[in-house]
Amino acid sequence: MTSSFSLIPVLFLLGAAHGVFLVGALFANKSGPQRANRYLGCYTLVFACALFDYFLDMAGLTDAFIYVRTLLWPKEFLYGVLIYFYTRELTQPNQYRLQGKQWWHFAPVILHLLVTWPLLFLSPEWQTKVLLGDSDTSGFMMMWSVLLGEIELILTIFHITAYLVLSIQLTLVHQRLLLQRFANVEKINVYWLRNLLIGTLAVYFIWLADEFIAYSEWVEYWLDTALGLSMVVLIYGMSILGLRQPQPVSLMLKQEHASAEDRADGFDDTTTEVNVVVKQKPQRYLNSPLSNSMSIGLFQQLEQRMSDQKLFTDNTLSLPKLAEVMGVSVNYLSQVINQQANQNFFDFINRYRVLEVQRLMAEKSDSTVLDLAMNAGFNSKSAFYTAFRKNTGMTPSQYKKSFNNNN
Repeated sequence: MTSSFSLIPVLFLLGAAHGVFLVGALFANKSGPQRANRYLGCYTLVFACALFDYFLDMAGLTDAFIYVRTLLWPKEFLYGVLIYFYTRELTQPNQYRLQGKQWWHFAPVILHLLVTWPLLFLSPEWQTKVLLGDSDTSGFMMMWSVLLGEIELILTIFHITAYLVLSIQLTLVHQRLLLQRFANVEKINVYWLRNLLIGTLAVYFIWLADEFIAYSEWVEYWLDTALGLSMVVLIYGMSILGLRQPQPVSLMLKQEHASAEDRADGFDDTTTEVNVVVKQKPQRYLNSPLSNSMSIGLFQQLEQRMSDQKLFTDNTLSLPKLAEVMGVSVNYLSQVINQQANQNFFDFINRYRVLEVQRLMAEKSDSTVLDLAMNAGFNSKSAFYTAFRKNTGMTPSQYKKSFNNNN
C-alpha cells in the first residue's frame, strides 16, 4: 500500500523541513510579540519533530532509526503546555515570565525524559520491543513497556485536554474583553488564535481516532496518513498567518492615554476587566460608588454627546479614549454602558454607526453604502455587514430596497 502513495512520506518530510524554517523565522522576527513568537516557534518545532517521526514510519525506516523515536517520544507532553503558553502570552502579554513556578508546567515532560531516555542505552532491538509493546518483553521490560504505552496514553490525553480547555477559556475571555474596550477589533481580533486552536483540535481528534479506532491495518494506515497531513496543513497555516498575528490587546491599551481619574480609581491593567468578564455576576456593580441616578445622568450625557458630536465616527475610538473625552473613569463608563444600554462597548458604538448609515442612506447620497459605512466609523466591509445585519435583521442592500419600496 505504501508503494502506491510514495509521495506521502515526502510530504511529511517537506512539512517537517518547512516547520524548521518557520521556527527560524519566528525566532528571528523582531516586529511582533517576541515572547509569543518564541512559544509558537517551539510549538511548531514539536510538530516538525512529529512529522519527521511519521516520515520515518511511513518510509519504513523506524527500525533503522529507532533511537530517533526514543529521543522524540516525550514530545507528547509539550503540545498542551506550549499552546497554552502561546495563548496566554497573546491574551495577557508580559504578565508571566518563564521562571519560578512556571517551570512546573514542564514537570511531566521532564519525568517522561527520565523514564524514556534510559532506553537509549539498550540495543535497537530492545528499544523497539519496549516502545512498540512487543509481546516478547517480560518482567521489568514489560512494566517499562506498559508505562510507556497504556499509562502514558491516558496521561497524555488528560494533559493535552486540560491545556486545550485552558487555552480556549483564555481566548473566550479575551474576546469578551475586546468587545468591552474597542469599537473596531479588526486589528486586534482573536481569529488567528481561534483558528490555531481549531487546527490543533482537528489534529488532536484525528490522533485520538488513530489511537482508539484503528481496528485494521488499512484503517490505521489512512488514519496515520490523515494525522500526518493534518500536521502538514497546520504547519503551513502557521507559516502563512503566524507571522502576521494581531497585536495583543493589552499592548494596544498601553498606547491609550490613561487619565488621572483612572489611576485614582485603581484601574491599572486589563486583568481587572478580565476578571469582571469571567465572573459575569448579575450584581457585579452592587458595591460601585456610582449610584443609579448618577448612572442614568451620565448615560444621558453620553447619548447627547454621541448624537451632537458624532464621536462614533472616529474609527480608532476605544473605551479609554471615550472616557477621557467624557471626563470620567473607564470603569464608570463601562458600568454605565453595560447597565443603561445593556450592551458592551462594541455593540453600543456600532449601533450608533448603523443608525448613521441608515440616516445617510435615507438622504439618497450618491456615495456607495461602503463609503457611508467608512464615514460612519467602520473599518472594514465585513465588520459593517455583520453589525448592520445584527441591528436591522437585514443586509444593507435588503434594507435599502425595503426603504425605497416603503417610500
